[in-house]
Amino acid sequence: MPERNEELDRIPVWLDHLLADKRAGHVRLIRPFVHWFLLKRARRRAAHRRHPADSATPLRTRVRVALELLAWLDEHGLELATLTQPELKRWLAAGNTRTYTIRYFLGWAAERRIAPRLTVPKIPRQDPLAGRVVTVRKQPRNRHLTPEHTQTYCDFVLDVNKILRKARSDHRV
Repeated sequence: MPERNEELDRIPVWLDHLLADKRAGHVRLIRPFVHWFLLKRARRRAAHRRHPADSATPLRTRVRVALELLAWLDEHGLELATLTQPELKRWLAAGNTRTYTIRYFLGWAAERRIAPRLTVPKIPRQDPLAGRVVTVRKQPRNRHLTPEHTQTYCDFVLDVNKILRKARSDHRV
């Protein structure tokens, strides 16, 4: 007999509380999505792992994100059945990286012909330092920082890489 995963066993109770104040149409979509897709998949994955990872947290995130999309559709007078790629793109752009987990709900809904087949792009990579200006002190004699000593982070990294490559080539025999 497979081991119980108490985290996953608590999901139905959590879901009942979460859906208590939601619209009936949303509940009719979310319950089967959770029980027949997310939980089934999470239990199967947990059964095959020697040390099951935290499988309830991502599952909860996927449910919340699906509910956020449904609420957004209601606010904008849109239907899941007629959601378009530009509308999905607009919703994704207004959210954060966790909204990209909507791909699970939309894929499930498309397989059941509840929603059109839409493409959820990969999470855009963000360079947290892109565009930042980094101050580099080159130890000028007067110790005052001048504009030529200020450069973007990318330029700084390129300069450091050049210096390192030159140092490596100087030490080669």
